[in-house]
Amino acid sequence: MHAVQTELWAPSDSARRVSYREGWGLLAGMLFLLAFAGLFLAVALFPDEIVTRKGRDFAPYVGWFFTVLLGPLALIGVIGGIGMVAQIHRVFVDERGLWLRIHGKTDLVSWSELNAIRGQLPQPKVEDDRGSKPVPAALLFQPVDDGFVRRHAHILDKQQLDSPQITLPGKSVLRRITRAVSEARPGLLR
Repeated sequence: MHAVQTELWAPSDSARRVSYREGWGLLAGMLFLLAFAGLFLAVALFPDEIVTRKGRDFAPYVGWFFTVLLGPLALIGVIGGIGMVAQIHRVFVDERGLWLRIHGKTDLVSWSELNAIRGQLPQPKVEDDRGSKPVPAALLFQPVDDGFVRRHAHILDKQQLDSPQITLPGKSVLRRITRAVSEARPGLLR
C-alpha cells in the first residue's frame, strides 16, 4: 500500500525537470571576505615585509584585530555558501501540475488550483526613486481560491503572501520553468 501512495505523490515519468542551485553570490562574497581577512593575517604575521617603516609597530595589532574580526565570519559564510550551493532545488512539470522541491520542502501545485501562472523577470531598482527596490525573478501564481496560500504557505515567499509567488535565482531558471509550463499547460501561462 505504501508503494501505491508514493506513486500517487510523485511526478510522472514524462515530467520535465528544471534543477537549479542558489547561493553563488553569497559564496563569492564570502570567499572575497576570506581573502581580505587573509591579507590582514599576512600584515599581522609579516609586518616588516608588507608595511612601511612608519606603521610597522602598529601594523600587527591592526592585522590581528581585523583577522579575528573578519576571519571567523568569513569562514562561517563560506561554509554556509557551500551548503547553499550544494542544495539542489527541483521543479517538475507534468500533466497534473508543478512539483516543487524548494528549500527542502516538497509540494504539488495542481493545475486545477490555478487560474493563471506567469513569470516575473528581474529588474534593478529605479535610480531616481529612493523608495524603489529591485524586483527579483519570480514565478507568480493566480489561484482559483483563497485557500491556495494556506495550502502552499511552506513553499511560497513569506513577504508576498497577498500575491503568491516563489522567488527564483535568475531569469534563465525562470525561462526554463515557464517553457516547461507552456508545453504542459499553455493556456495557464500569461
